[in-house]
Amino acid sequence: MTSEPSDFLNDPIVAAHVESFTDVHCSIFVPDGPVCSDHTEVYSSYQLMLRKLIDEFTGFDENSLEDFVCHHPRLESYETEYTWLQSLWNFDVFYRMMCRRNVELERIAFNLLEKHMSFHARKQASLIQPLATDAISDTVVEEQQHEVDVTEHASSSQRSQLGAVSFLLISE
Repeated sequence: MTSEPSDFLNDPIVAAHVESFTDVHCSIFVPDGPVCSDHTEVYSSYQLMLRKLIDEFTGFDENSLEDFVCHHPRLESYETEYTWLQSLWNFDVFYRMMCRRNVELERIAFNLLEKHMSFHARKQASLIQPLATDAISDTVVEEQQHEVDVTEHASSSQRSQLGAVSFLLISE
C-alpha cells in the first residue's frame, strides 16, 4: 500500500493498468460518435478496475482520493495529467479520453504502415534498378557491338575496294 494519494497517482504499476485498459478498449470509441451500451459497459469495467486499484494501493476510499486530487496544491495539472483518474467520476471525460487514445493508436498504426510501405517501395526500387540498368547496359553493349561489326565490315569492304583500285592502278 502506498502511504499518500500522490504516490498512487504516480505509481508506474497503476499507470500500466490504465494504459493497458485504454489500449485494449479504445477502438470502439470514436469522436462525435453515438454513445452505446458497449461504451457504458467498458466504463463500468474501468470504474471497477480503478476502484480496486485505489483500494489495493492506497487503502483510501475513492471519495477521499477525489477530494485529495481536487484540492491538492501541487496537482494543478489534474485536468490534463490525471484525466485517467478524473474519468472515474465523469463519463464524458472517460469518453473523450478513450477517443483520444483511439485516435493516437490509429495515428501510430498509420505511421508504422507508412514506414513499412516506404521501406518496401525502396526495396522494390533497389531490386528493379539493377534489372533496368542491366537491360540498358545490355542494349548499349549490343548497339556498340553492332557498330563495331558495321565498322569492321566497312573496313574490310574499303580494303577490298582499295585493293581493287590499287590493282587497277598498278596494272595500268
